Amino acid sequence: AGARAEAAAADAVEQLAAELAAVKVLRERETEQRRAAESKAAAEMRAAAQAAEAAQAAAVRRTGRRIEADPRRPDPVVACYIDDNFASLLGLAAKYTSFSEALLANANAGGENVHRGLVLGALMGAQVGASGIPAELKAGLYHHDAIAAEIDAFIAARVSGGSCT
Repeated sequence: AGARAEAAAADAVEQLAAELAAVKVLRERETEQRRAAESKAAAEMRAAAQAAEAAQAAAVRRTGRRIEADPRRPDPVVACYIDDNFASLLGLAAKYTSFSEALLANANAGGENVHRGLVLGALMGAQVGASGIPAELKAGLYHHDAIAAEIDAFIAARVSGGSCT
């Protein structure tokens, strides 16, 4: 019985030694993976810092000063403003019943026509519906088939009470 107990103890010690060796190998692999990930993250941070500095250098060349890039501050508003053109937007929407004529008049009016045209297009599109928007304007969009399918899926989800609320 004593020999069996010694053999069982020796087997247990060997098994424990094998398990400890496996744990050591796993820890070494984890350490290597962590170091590789840290190295990759450091390289990405260096690349981002280089890109940010290149943007600052371009800003200095173009404007004579560095741009504010505080990550804690909100992004600047870079869209065109519609405030002063809201009356003209409403005037165009009221004057034209044709989608194409309204947008052409907006483009020809000049001034703040980009933002006004975006809102006018949405208003006129809602007014005339999809069938009132000339096919050549829709077909001229990149990926127009995918866009149409996405719109149809959105409408179907809304009409059937889907989760797009």
